[in-house]
Amino acid sequence: MRKNFQTVPYYEATLQVPASGKLTVPIKLSDDLTNFMGIPGQFDHPKFHVAVDSLVKACTKHGKTPGFLAGDEKWARDFRTRGFRMIAYGVDTLLMQRALADGIRLLQGTVKE
Repeated sequence: MRKNFQTVPYYEATLQVPASGKLTVPIKLSDDLTNFMGIPGQFDHPKFHVAVDSLVKACTKHGKTPGFLAGDEKWARDFRTRGFRMIAYGVDTLLMQRALADGIRLLQGTVKE
């Protein structure tokens, strides 16, 4: 199973980054990885999970800090547990959307007609 997706150039390049010495914190971008693996958006796919674990191992082997862009709290917790030591939290548009929704909920029913 591992051999099948390691032929994907993006995945191979991802694993080579920690060894390159050019980056201190390789950051894994889920959408890019699943797209180039031919499983776009399938974040529960076994290939994706093996790739994520392989990246953490490669970072550990080369003394790099694995980073991850988490779109929500669950992803942040899950990937922290998997060994990612730097978490970029939230996609800006999602954070703004949540803040706007919270503000609208807060203001609902405050105006008397």
